Amino acid sequence: MTSARLAPVAAIKPTQTAVMVFLPMPAVGNLGGFIGPYVIGVLLSQTHSFALPCVMMGVCLAISGILVALMPFVLGLPPGMAGSKARR
Repeated sequence: MTSARLAPVAAIKPTQTAVMVFLPMPAVGNLGGFIGPYVIGVLLSQTHSFALPCVMMGVCLAISGILVALMPFVLGLPPGMAGSKARR
């Protein structure tokens, strides 16, 4: 993240609050990259096939796509306007 993206939040909130909000984001984002290979390895060693790990990755991708598609409704925005709330 660049400091330009953090500037509007830092202007509204104290510095410590901004750090507490933005610090966990990369950790949660990288959690899949850390745990994913282990899960794939366990599934591969148990089944001796790439079919189940590939299906699992596809299911995770579909779930994440559904969650992203539902974000405007959760935020109370019309579809296609998810970025407008952040620009205010």
